[in-house]
Amino acid sequence: EDLSMPLYMDRHDGLEATAKSVAEAHQLDLEIQSHFDCKALTYWFDEGKRIAFCLIEGPNKKAVEEMHRNSHGLIPNKIIEVRSDMVEYFLGRISDPESVKKSKEFINETAYRTIMYIDCKHILTNLKLDRKNETGLVTSLNKIIRPAIKNYDGIEVKINSEGLMASFTSVSKSLKCALQIQEDIRQANKKSKSCKIFVSIGLSMGYPITDKEDFFGETVLLAKRLSEIANSHNIVLSNDFRNELES
Repeated sequence: EDLSMPLYMDRHDGLEATAKSVAEAHQLDLEIQSHFDCKALTYWFDEGKRIAFCLIEGPNKKAVEEMHRNSHGLIPNKIIEVRSDMVEYFLGRISDPESVKKSKEFINETAYRTIMYIDCKHILTNLKLDRKNETGLVTSLNKIIRPAIKNYDGIEVKINSEGLMASFTSVSKSLKCALQIQEDIRQANKKSKSCKIFVSIGLSMGYPITDKEDFFGETVLLAKRLSEIANSHNIVLSNDFRNELES
């Protein structure tokens, strides 16, 4: 399969649509996609918020727009280029779910995600680590943080030495995960004489595309900033996260 073509995601706001009509629009894209050298891979649709995101392989943004224009006339509000691995990390898939392929069920899955950012660089500076303790840190990341993310259905986003990031579909699970990480680390710190670990966690929410050009860029940046102000053992939530949690 030729994956040399760029991958685009577009955003459609304020749709007067149902999950059924958006599914039909996706089928119309599939019927005419070859005329525009495009491949309509999948989409996400939030019926409550009337917002859809399509994932399309194509030669350029213009081709994506023309395909939509000619199939159902729903012109995207914004189109950005994305990386397939990042789409998979944050949204969990880059094609239609199997249930949809087999039985033509409708997709009514939001692309709204919770991003958890765990600040690791402050851990390192607080510990002024020697080599031995650094392995202690890595072990606790592997024994505490990763299992917790998995346990609460988060997807770990590959990340550097500054921090670790995960994406969640459920607001409450992401918060439970953060609380469990804090508790497990507290217990580990009690047992360990030499290696105390501090975990600062930021939680924010958002859509993959805002006004900016980068995929989940603003949400990630906010989660990262929140983790930096969440001095050791704290969890800081964004306003959007708090509102979503309350609702």
